[in-house]
Amino acid sequence: MLTKKGESIIALLVAAYQREAQQRLAEGMTLRWDSDRLESYVRKVADVMFIFEGKVELALMQHATALTDIEAIRGVPLDVEREHLLEHFSNVALWARLLDKHVESILRTRVIELINEWIKQFANWPNAGTSLVKKPVVLEIQLRNQVLHVFPPVEAAHQYWMGELHQTIASVCLLPRLSSRVGSAAAIAAAGGAPLSTAGGGADEYEEEESTDEEEDDLNHNSSSAGRSSTGEEGGGDTTGGRRRIHKDRTYRHLVRLIDPPVFTHAYGVINENVEKVKRYVQTWLQYQVLWDVDVNEVIGRLADDIETWQHLLNEIKAARSTFDTHENREVFGATHVDHRQAQAKLNTKYDGWHREILHSFGQKVAGRSEGFYKQLHALLNELEEQGRAEDPTETTMDAMTFLSMSRFQMEALISGVGPHADDLLSSLVQNLTQFLLKLQEASKADIEWDATVESLRASERLLERQRFAFPTDWLWIDKVEGELETLQQLLRHQVLLVEQNREQIVDMVRRFNERVQYRLKELYSDWMTQRPVSSDVSPQHATQVLTRYEQRLTSLSSQFHAGKKAKDVLGLENDDVDGGEQFTPQALEEEINDMKGVWNALGTLFSDVATLRDTLWAALVPKKVRQQLEDLLEKIKKIPSRFRQYDAFEEMRTHITSYLKLNMLITDLRTDALKERHWRVIMGILKIKKSLHDVTLGTLWDADLLANEAAIREILIQAQGETALEQFLRQVKDSWQDRELIFVAYGTKTKLIKGWEDLFQLIEDQLSALQSMKMSPYFKIFEEEALTWEDKLNRLRSLLDSWIEVQRKWVYLEGVFTGSQDIPMLLPQEHQRFKGIDQDFKNIMKKASTIKNVMEVAAMDDLGRQLERLSDLLSRIQKALGEYLEKQREQFARFYFVGDEDLLEMIGNARDVKVVQRHVNKLFAGIAVLDTDAEDPTVITGMSSKEGESVPFVTSIPVLQHSSLKDWLAAVEEQMVSTLADCLAKAIVQLEQVNMPKLLQQAKEKGGEKTDENLRDHPFLKWIAAFPLQALILALQVSWTKSVEESLKAGGGEAGGVDTGGEGGESAVDRSSHPLYTGVLNYIVDLLGFLADKVVMDVGLTVRQRMVQVITELVHQRDVCRFLVDAGVMHKEDFRWLQYMRFYFSPPKGANILPQTSLRIAIADANLSYGFEYLGMAERLIQTPLTDKCFLTLTQALNMKLGGNPFGPAG
Repeated sequence: MLTKKGESIIALLVAAYQREAQQRLAEGMTLRWDSDRLESYVRKVADVMFIFEGKVELALMQHATALTDIEAIRGVPLDVEREHLLEHFSNVALWARLLDKHVESILRTRVIELINEWIKQFANWPNAGTSLVKKPVVLEIQLRNQVLHVFPPVEAAHQYWMGELHQTIASVCLLPRLSSRVGSAAAIAAAGGAPLSTAGGGADEYEEEESTDEEEDDLNHNSSSAGRSSTGEEGGGDTTGGRRRIHKDRTYRHLVRLIDPPVFTHAYGVINENVEKVKRYVQTWLQYQVLWDVDVNEVIGRLADDIETWQHLLNEIKAARSTFDTHENREVFGATHVDHRQAQAKLNTKYDGWHREILHSFGQKVAGRSEGFYKQLHALLNELEEQGRAEDPTETTMDAMTFLSMSRFQMEALISGVGPHADDLLSSLVQNLTQFLLKLQEASKADIEWDATVESLRASERLLERQRFAFPTDWLWIDKVEGELETLQQLLRHQVLLVEQNREQIVDMVRRFNERVQYRLKELYSDWMTQRPVSSDVSPQHATQVLTRYEQRLTSLSSQFHAGKKAKDVLGLENDDVDGGEQFTPQALEEEINDMKGVWNALGTLFSDVATLRDTLWAALVPKKVRQQLEDLLEKIKKIPSRFRQYDAFEEMRTHITSYLKLNMLITDLRTDALKERHWRVIMGILKIKKSLHDVTLGTLWDADLLANEAAIREILIQAQGETALEQFLRQVKDSWQDRELIFVAYGTKTKLIKGWEDLFQLIEDQLSALQSMKMSPYFKIFEEEALTWEDKLNRLRSLLDSWIEVQRKWVYLEGVFTGSQDIPMLLPQEHQRFKGIDQDFKNIMKKASTIKNVMEVAAMDDLGRQLERLSDLLSRIQKALGEYLEKQREQFARFYFVGDEDLLEMIGNARDVKVVQRHVNKLFAGIAVLDTDAEDPTVITGMSSKEGESVPFVTSIPVLQHSSLKDWLAAVEEQMVSTLADCLAKAIVQLEQVNMPKLLQQAKEKGGEKTDENLRDHPFLKWIAAFPLQALILALQVSWTKSVEESLKAGGGEAGGVDTGGEGGESAVDRSSHPLYTGVLNYIVDLLGFLADKVVMDVGLTVRQRMVQVITELVHQRDVCRFLVDAGVMHKEDFRWLQYMRFYFSPPKGANILPQTSLRIAIADANLSYGFEYLGMAERLIQTPLTDKCFLTLTQALNMKLGGNPFGPAG
């Protein structure tokens, strides 16, 4: 009967067959009984199920057999030991240890044998067996993306074999040990020769939880002593692949310490040697990566034309092919195999391509080399044949072969000959003979290299033939080249022999030729020393001609001298062999002539540059450039060698240039534009120059003795410069007004107006001031008439523009008044008719001016000044009448004084247009920002609003159209403002009393002061705040506070004189807690402040919150006053300490619908004033302090005495 564990093991063994059976069954899920495939499907399913059943039975049988064998092995030693124990033998543990020692020695030998056997099989796999080394490691050389690499890497193979060796050792070392408690059947079986495949099968039964550090290193001991590390696992590896911690008395791990280190050293050495062989072999393959990395054209370029290097490369290419040109697909290194079949074919193809390219290029190089060498030989052969051909000589020429073909007598006669052409003939012969000898020497030296070149070309040709190069039809074979070389060598030997036979005559001819050259050089030296141009009276042109003549003679002699010297060098002769006495060379004379030539060239340049400057016309003269050129000439003189600067010509030139530089400053001043023709006539008379100014050159002035007349010239310059400044200013004035135009801008569609007055007036003022200063100049007389003319013009223009700008300003103002409103013409009919005439005249003037535009032309218009003066006078009269009318309007409605004339005229002209008047309402009523109108009828005013957004509806609406004038309906607005605020105050006081806030605060205290936002806006006090304008709220609180305080003081029962008034802030004679204000009004105010402080931060709306803040500010002041009264012990309402504060008394007449202004009275000390009910909006209230209270007291006293006052300073 199988257990669940056994069933799972069997299921794992037959899992593949089970999966196939399930797949077959799944395929039949979609088949129907009438399907054509059903019969074949059933057969397939039956076959699969039969196989599956057979495999299951076989697995069950083998599993049962394995379990039986394991139990038999385990039970043998256990039964023996148990039998001993049952028989009660003594020292059973000692017996077990002795038996374990015996097993240990056997296992040690077994490990050594196992290592040796493993190494043997590894090194000679599979011939030496495969029991321990089951399969080889195959490394594959691959070519992917044109990159050669080995997979897996060689290092992986090294790691794998190390691991395999350690696992083999571990199969013995990790066997469980014998003990006195439990026996180890596997260890006894292994020691007695049981199969190693079953050893260690029971190792898991002997595991313990603890181990020591010493146990961790047992299996690594000998591997460390051999200089090698293990595969990285503790203890040399574990058959289960994990780091198993086993007690040292339960396994044979320590056996590795008992094995000699050379055993491991040998084993590791075999593995390492095998890996190194593999590495070297793999590297020979990977080196072919260069075939993909390097361009073949780059290799060809680096080889250049070195034939020997090409040959070496082709031989290496052929030899290197043997590595991969094989029929084997795999190279064997023991148990490590290298498979190269995948890369071999691609490498062959790539290698063949490289070989073809290089072989083709090599063929081209060899062909080019052969052709070039052949052409070189052929050309040299032609030259030697040409020189070896004797031709008839002329009077001045003879070739070398003609001379060598002569007899000795003829040669002697030629060498000793005299005559007009003897020297030329001898010179020609020496030169031709020298060239002939040089060519023979060159050919003789190259003879050895030619043979080597022929051999190299022959070897290259053979190499191309061996490597199957396809020779082109026009190939130049080496045999032809070699034949040409033999012909050349024969001719060369013949000509060399001919030279050797006539060497004595050649040497004699060269000696005599050099003697003649030396004589002519000596003669030239002597002539040069007497004729060289060093005198100061020599002109540059003559000096140049002399130098050119000597240079030509020296060139001819120098050619002959060098020809003779080259002939001596070719013949290998020393100077003493052919020359005697003092030696003359052309180099020294050539250097001296060149130096002298450079000197005179420099002097010629200087003369030429100075002449060019002298010819410069005065009109084209640039003094700064002249100075620079003169300084450059001095620098050139300094750079000339010092041995030549001693000549008179140089000193004279330097003196002239220096004097010219001194004159340049005066010439620069004369180039000024200030000098006019009248000034130049005076200057040229002083200098006695009779030319026209257009014909005067710089040289003319240099020769005119400027320095002697400098003082007189300077005076003329100063006068010219002064006159020029005045002339330029007058020209600027004229130019500034010549194109100056008036700037016009459109004024609606009616006309055009002038702008830019400031620029015009500023320009006029500046120019008049400058003209006034100009009169102080000593040179003013010449320009007096023109300057006075411009002064008069500018004064008249300024007067005209003053009138014009005044007329334009008045016209713009009055035009807006009379045409911007329909009411003004009716109110001022006479002025309106007068303005219409003025308007037409003004527009005509502006129309003409806008057409002309030029300022001076406009100013010259007929009678323009008189017309502008007349218009200005008429407009002033109209403006005066208008001002009187506006003053009457202000007297009728005083608030009109708060607005300017233009705003008032706009309001009067649009009296019935509320939207227009709205723009100026805040000037008439400081607290009103906007007058609210009816949505359906914008001519009906329904209320007023502040800039903070507070809106107050009037008690009675104001229909604007029902009022005859602006002042009437504005007076109605003022009346509604007062009555509306008074009405709001009356209602606010009544509702405040109805709210009964003290009772609500008391109820809130009894509830524990809970804070909640629920129904916050429904609170009676907050509804009261939201219902009325802020001004009414504050007044209501002040009236209520005044009433409450006086009632409390009255209820106190004290008399005015019965209270200690010893001083402000002094000790009270009454207990503070019993003061009527303390127990009543003060506590109420404090509680109310606490209530508002809690509610103001909640969601009450922006407007209500702003009002609450102002209410809190007022309540704080009331609290401070009450505390002062309590602390001061004030007990009666007639006490001055109470009377000094502002008090509010509201007493409306009974039954009146509209409350009068006198319904609210403000009392402070003995002053009693009526409240004006001027709407103030929701502006922030001033925090009231004792200082402000004193300020109010002082100012109200002034008002009471019909005086005024004004706070001053930071506090004010």
